[in-house]
Amino acid sequence: SGVTMITRKANLPVDKYGGYSGRKAAYFMAIRYLKQVRNKDVFVNEIISVPTQVYTLEKTKPGSINEYLRKNYRQVIVLVPKIPINQKIEYDGNEQFIVGSSEVTNAKQLKLPYGIEYAIAIVLKQGIPHVTISEEQAADDNKLQRKRNRQIEKRDRAISGVEKFWGIYAEKLANQYQQFGNAGNSARNTLAEYTKLSLDDKIKVIGLVLRATHAGSDRVDMKGSEKKPVFPELGLPNSFGRMAGKSLDPTKLTFVYESITGLHRRKLDGKTLGQDR
Repeated sequence: SGVTMITRKANLPVDKYGGYSGRKAAYFMAIRYLKQVRNKDVFVNEIISVPTQVYTLEKTKPGSINEYLRKNYRQVIVLVPKIPINQKIEYDGNEQFIVGSSEVTNAKQLKLPYGIEYAIAIVLKQGIPHVTISEEQAADDNKLQRKRNRQIEKRDRAISGVEKFWGIYAEKLANQYQQFGNAGNSARNTLAEYTKLSLDDKIKVIGLVLRATHAGSDRVDMKGSEKKPVFPELGLPNSFGRMAGKSLDPTKLTFVYESITGLHRRKLDGKTLGQDR
């Protein structure tokens, strides 16, 4: 295939013991280097990926990472030597996770009104609640009638939450989660299409968009493919909720370091990077 493979066992042949390409990032690094921009050489600050291949070679061949930097970046200066995947940052008032050299995800809990959150939590876990007691069964039994009324109330609250979700969700994205850019307006523009969906499809859509925009969001398939469409009527791209193609200048970010328990927290202001150089 022409791809240089890393041996799974040091100094042993790939064809016998196996290997892997290691193209994915092992971690990230903040650097300053000379880059040609519009036919001019200027120093820029960027967050870059350190490929797994290079990171692995460093273990058996010290200096591989420095060699990789010298070959790919002119007059490079390392500002932060190691930034883990899912490093939390603060930028423009928003909390985000770094998941790529030019991609971040939301790190801020998506807060919805309690009634909506409660209803959505129920339907995503178990679907629309059922009314198991019939009107005939409850006709001459006050206890059963009260139980039936509670079941009806729970069902109706869940359905109401699903119906109201999209409008409230779209406004939240547009007004309080600016890091998603046009996602809020895109959601607003699909309100009419959302209302036309069946109740079951609305629940599926809710599950997808919450995965795409909640804290620690995942990649989701909003549109699908031509052969296997998902919800093409909504007109939302598969990149919905993804904050990719970002130019991450480490000197304009605040790096947030937290202990597992959350009891200890410190911040590194990116403005201070490289000041002692």
